Amino acid sequence: MGQKTNPTGIRSSFIQQNFFFAIKRFRSHSANINSFFFDFSLGTRKIAFGERTFQFFLVKHLFNYYATKLFCCINEIRTRETSLAVFIFVEFFEIKDFTNSKNSAKVYERKVSFSTFFTFLQKHTEATVFIKKPVKVFYMSVNDCFNIAPEMSAYLKKKTSKLLAIYPVYFLGFICNSFPGAAAFSQVVAIALEKNVKHSQVIETVNQLFDFLFQLKNSSFKGLRLEVSGRINGVDIAKKQVIGYGSVPLQTISCYISYNHTAAYTPFGVCGIKTWFCYKKKTIFSR
Repeated sequence: MGQKTNPTGIRSSFIQQNFFFAIKRFRSHSANINSFFFDFSLGTRKIAFGERTFQFFLVKHLFNYYATKLFCCINEIRTRETSLAVFIFVEFFEIKDFTNSKNSAKVYERKVSFSTFFTFLQKHTEATVFIKKPVKVFYMSVNDCFNIAPEMSAYLKKKTSKLLAIYPVYFLGFICNSFPGAAAFSQVVAIALEKNVKHSQVIETVNQLFDFLFQLKNSSFKGLRLEVSGRINGVDIAKKQVIGYGSVPLQTISCYISYNHTAAYTPFGVCGIKTWFCYKKKTIFSR
């Protein structure tokens, strides 16, 4: 049996960079990012190796740390460096107050808080991390980009759960059908495990969600997989539970796999969470 390919290793330079610009993720902020920026950044960008490795690593952890203060989960951070400036792209998922999107006052207040947050991080990175080069931050909220009300209503009619922090798992699961979000999904599942003592109910909820998403007529998933390892439900011996639907070929480079791993700090110990989302090439690249 051959060794499996690391989902974040060989695919990062071969597919993810092209995929990042192919689906036009920052369509809602097209006024801020013009075609000249894309041509200029793609032609003269530098790779984060050598002396820049620590700087990019520090920026990633700064954004992850401060995003938790606003009840957000960072889905992906992309950094592009040119001879003039450093560009940072941030995709995040909100896990608080996104159900009250119809209230215009709350939406305006939320947008102001996010703009202030990213302005602070931009100035902080310019002053401490990239001292001799200006930094420009572009952000996008995944919650505001997709209308998933029909699919959500059809699913929630069959499912009523009183678990804490489980509704964001439903919401983000349907978003992942149209948008790669394994990083944010694993973080939200970790929060659900931390706030609920009965871990088996959370895992069963994710199992039913995966089953529903995989059988949708407009499903973009070729395979879904979730692994939770640790002292689940407070058992004495650590164990691993796996939820899998479809196929997740780790030895095939041509397919796009969104992968992430995180940890849930429960009262019984640390539980590791790994998430794989394998997408159909024709459906995901055509968006």
